[in-house]
Amino acid sequence: MGVLTEGELTPLTFEEIQQYKEFLKTHGIQQFCRHYNKIKDKNYETLKWGDEIEMMMIRLDDEKKTAPLNCKAVEILGPLMEAERQNPGDTDTAWRPEFTEFMIESSPGRPYGGNIDHFNTVEANMKIRRDELMSYFTDDKEQILSLSTYPRIGCQNVFHPPVKCKMENNTATRSYSVPDSVINKSHLRHRNLATQMTKRKGRKIFHNAPIFRDTNTPNPFIDPDVPKDSPEDMEVMKPNHVHLDCVTTGLGCGCLQTTFQACNVEEARTLYDQQTVLAPIVMALSASSPCIKGYLLETDTRWENIAGLCDERTPDELGLEPLKDKTRRRLYKSRYGSVDMYLSEENDKYNDIDVIYRDEHLQILLDEGIDNQLARHIAHLFTRDPLAVYKEMLSDEEMDHFELFNSTNYQSVRFKPPPPATNIGWRVEMRPIESQLTDFENAAFVSFVVLLTRVCLSYELNLAIPMSKVEKNMERASKRNALQEEKFFFRINLGPEETEAECKEMTMNEIINGKDDDFPGLLDIIQFYLDHLDIDADTKCTISQYLKLISARASGELLTTASWMRKFIRSHPKYKFDSVVSEEINYDLMKMCTEITNGKVHCPDLFTADQMSKSCRYVPEKNTKMLEEVEKITKSLTERNTSFFFNSK
Repeated sequence: MGVLTEGELTPLTFEEIQQYKEFLKTHGIQQFCRHYNKIKDKNYETLKWGDEIEMMMIRLDDEKKTAPLNCKAVEILGPLMEAERQNPGDTDTAWRPEFTEFMIESSPGRPYGGNIDHFNTVEANMKIRRDELMSYFTDDKEQILSLSTYPRIGCQNVFHPPVKCKMENNTATRSYSVPDSVINKSHLRHRNLATQMTKRKGRKIFHNAPIFRDTNTPNPFIDPDVPKDSPEDMEVMKPNHVHLDCVTTGLGCGCLQTTFQACNVEEARTLYDQQTVLAPIVMALSASSPCIKGYLLETDTRWENIAGLCDERTPDELGLEPLKDKTRRRLYKSRYGSVDMYLSEENDKYNDIDVIYRDEHLQILLDEGIDNQLARHIAHLFTRDPLAVYKEMLSDEEMDHFELFNSTNYQSVRFKPPPPATNIGWRVEMRPIESQLTDFENAAFVSFVVLLTRVCLSYELNLAIPMSKVEKNMERASKRNALQEEKFFFRINLGPEETEAECKEMTMNEIINGKDDDFPGLLDIIQFYLDHLDIDADTKCTISQYLKLISARASGELLTTASWMRKFIRSHPKYKFDSVVSEEINYDLMKMCTEITNGKVHCPDLFTADQMSKSCRYVPEKNTKMLEEVEKITKSLTERNTSFFFNSK
């Protein structure tokens, strides 16, 4: 969710922000320039990494057959964070508020490093977090799920304690479907964001999600939940679409994020580029959001829904009206969207879509010595207006004004400069991975992304393809059953000596598991890397199980979470093949999800019976003296043995 500043804060009104926004933009860019030039040559010893899981709390009522969202974050977040306050940087877990009262963000208390055995602690740490959060529940009805989208968010009667949703009471969102009272109460940033998005849009935020047309789905389907006395909704709703009217419905979705701390700024730029290409691939692999507001959708991920529900562009920015003044620009995406450009100089030739910025902003950056590539990226961030601004921050001389913009550009991959006065380095954050039901699955996706990143850095591989093709991959990745029915553009000549990307449309199975002599597959490349490392037997077993899961999902041997949920719903005895996910169906689905999560039920559609890791809480003492930099495989070994994935044939 971005930077959360502690202490008493006075939020500026929308009108006050308009008075300061040009100052904040200019000053924010200047802050970046000063900070960048101060720390641009700083180096760190090793690549570090971690994960973030946005957990959802639900309440299973077996008598009523309901599974409402449990809104109690404000009650337990303080106690959860106390250990970290007492021992900063020296705890197993870390906790942060999320946008809603039914969500809490968890992460490891310390980052993982270069030791390959750290991969064997990821899943165990996720379980520690889950158990720690569960320890604060006093009722056996209360459960935790790592969901990306709660299937009935936006329906009535889906919160505990019960709360009625009245449009006139929802001053932040004006929503008829989700009450403002479920927005997180522990920090005013969250409600302020919702208020400012709605104010800036000049109307309530909305998105129309295409409904899945089943055999008995009305044609045309007209969302029956939209109030006839809400002209704002009636004028923008679309036939055969589910109408969503609240930013909370979008930012109330969860995900699994991976964050990397690079050794230096150049490595961070390289990481950013590789992660940008991987983003749609892992999003399709991890798809887990087939329904929303009680309806099955034609999409399998949360991405398009949350992008639409964070879209506060005004009519002139959307191209529906002439631009109001010279400070405005036509903006082609929601502020929640995919990356627009690569950051490494060698990949500039693949930046083939328009990157919008103001010339005067670019010039400030160039005059301060920022190279053209990075300058365009930073200037592009400042085409957005600031949202959550506080009076106490107006005189800031460090980086708060820059972060007002960087933290509210919700791109598929985020480039994060080191915070001032800390030992934290340049970070890159991968955002589109969908949450999985079990710690095993979540750890598998984290490990897959991290291992592939380390392979790219170790062997200087380049995944970059034209950015327009990454855009197409993002569009395809959200579609229903994209894993089996879509093809994705991917580069088949990965070696550093290549000057131009040769990319083809391939199935997910071909990208992950290989395509005859054309492409070895990402898993083969990872396995080649692992074969040249001295790995503890337990760690080797764990990684093998994780990669086996990724392989089986890509091949279709196992279902994505979204496909499994869709199958469960359509097989339910109460389902009428009308696209409706009723309260009872939702209860049964959430109960089954809980039993799978807690290991009480094995689900052969999601993982095989023998898929079990040997994850442990800490790296064993006997392995702590292993080389932290496992990437240091000799140059000669690389040149001698890696030609099979440098070239397509």
